[in-house]
Amino acid sequence: MIGLRSIFEEALKGYFNANVPGLIVQSQLRGVEELPHGVDLQNLPYPVAPAIAALRSNLAMYNGQVSRLIEYATTKTMSDAIRELKLPEMLDASQAALARAVRHLGRYEPSYSLIDYFDKGDGTHVKPLQDYDDEY
Repeated sequence: MIGLRSIFEEALKGYFNANVPGLIVQSQLRGVEELPHGVDLQNLPYPVAPAIAALRSNLAMYNGQVSRLIEYATTKTMSDAIRELKLPEMLDASQAALARAVRHLGRYEPSYSLIDYFDKGDGTHVKPLQDYDDEY
């Protein structure tokens, strides 16, 4: 996800204005369809199952917005389209959902805790999502 941030920075500067399909291909988050869903989630422990379901949902919404770039790019500049579709914010939400899911999976595979999943790659971090057992 860190690499996607640099792609969006370049797009906001106008580097992809002539190549919207190329931007879309580079900006999609792959593997969403490989995440467990439906009945497969029933075999996973709580809170792993809801964390993966939320991650899958966030990634699908993000990819859907990226796909809308073609529609938006016909009437707006690329930077305006990215801002209106809130792609950087949606990327933050997807990254935070990934971090939450990995935190729960880390109970079963400790090596997952070796990576800082909140890191944006520029010295900043995405804001953590409220967890299922946190107080409201």
